[in-house]
Amino acid sequence: MFASRLGKNQDLSVLLTYRDLAARDSARQRTVLGKLDWNASLFNNLLRSELSYSVATGRELRRDYSFLPVPNGQGTHFYAGDANANNRQDKEEFFEAQTPDAQYRTHIKVFLPTDDYIIAFTNRFSYRLTSSLPRQWRDQPGIRGFAARFTSISTVSLDRRTTERDLSSRLNPFAFQTEDQFLLSLNKLLRNTLYFNRSNPIFGAEFTVQQTQQKALLTQGTDIRNLASQSVLLRRTLAQSFTSRLITTRSIRENTSNYLETRNFRVLLYEVAPELSYQPSPALRFTGTYLHSNKRNTFAGPDENTRGVFDELGVETRLSQVSKRTLTAATRYVRIDFEGNQASVVALEILNALRPGNNLTWNVNVEQRLSNGLNVTLAYDGRKPNGLSAVHTGRMQVSVLF
Repeated sequence: MFASRLGKNQDLSVLLTYRDLAARDSARQRTVLGKLDWNASLFNNLLRSELSYSVATGRELRRDYSFLPVPNGQGTHFYAGDANANNRQDKEEFFEAQTPDAQYRTHIKVFLPTDDYIIAFTNRFSYRLTSSLPRQWRDQPGIRGFAARFTSISTVSLDRRTTERDLSSRLNPFAFQTEDQFLLSLNKLLRNTLYFNRSNPIFGAEFTVQQTQQKALLTQGTDIRNLASQSVLLRRTLAQSFTSRLITTRSIRENTSNYLETRNFRVLLYEVAPELSYQPSPALRFTGTYLHSNKRNTFAGPDENTRGVFDELGVETRLSQVSKRTLTAATRYVRIDFEGNQASVVALEILNALRPGNNLTWNVNVEQRLSNGLNVTLAYDGRKPNGLSAVHTGRMQVSVLF
């Protein structure tokens, strides 16, 4: 390991590791790991840079997955029924739960190792850049005073595992064009936020652009999930006890699979969400919210142009006692206009376990902090979909702080 301080404002560390493991009950394993970390503060702290880059070589098992039943309420997925009438629970008939309701959380997704070992090359890259202008410019008139109100944070995170033996592809974290036959997994996050008046308690704004991608190779094929979004947030303090926010968002949520084509969708979403909060004391806050959203499937196929228009009114109360307990209660009324097949995968993604028409949801959360480091959380969620009976879900969690 090598570590050095490059001047007053930069740190560099390099780690190289080689391991040769021979065990009686398994094949010989040779692994290589290299890691580089660089942190810098430049131009009187106007630019702050954090970089981490690592490459590794090793063996791993090719993965498959299955769904296992668990007690109701403890799972992450649910079985939607025998869609192809073959008297079998096939993988394409399980769906991810969109709500905390116990009836939608009956199974867990378990990744299973196979007997097929492969040589895997891992490449991880993360970078964060924070930029601002001189603080003394804020008191100056004209363009300097205005520009000094802006700050920016940019983040890049890449995690890629492949079997491709080409050295340049293995070392290049931006080699996104790897063929599916070589790609084991890919996790990508690109995010940039531009702030205006970030530290101003009266008025501020944020513009965020974000893209995430998850890609995995399984025994049957590849599974890809994409999310791209652009959002604008405006906040304004109206009076000593009143604050308001307005959030507008455009996003695209996409799921693509080359072995479960019935699960493919591409949902285009537009949202507008104004919010008004009243805080008469540091411990008590009331918030009124409204959310208008429009969701439409743009993926070519039988469910193309499946659409949902949502209008949601909500009221939330939060009571907080420092280092003791926090109580949060909220209720929301949701009006949904829907066009399409309610039994399709796209409908499950769009409706979020609600139904066209009038819906009502409510929840209560209590978090109690005990003197011996224990945290006890009680949660109750209720939902009344249009035309169906109310669904009630309760949860309790105990955590220990060391």
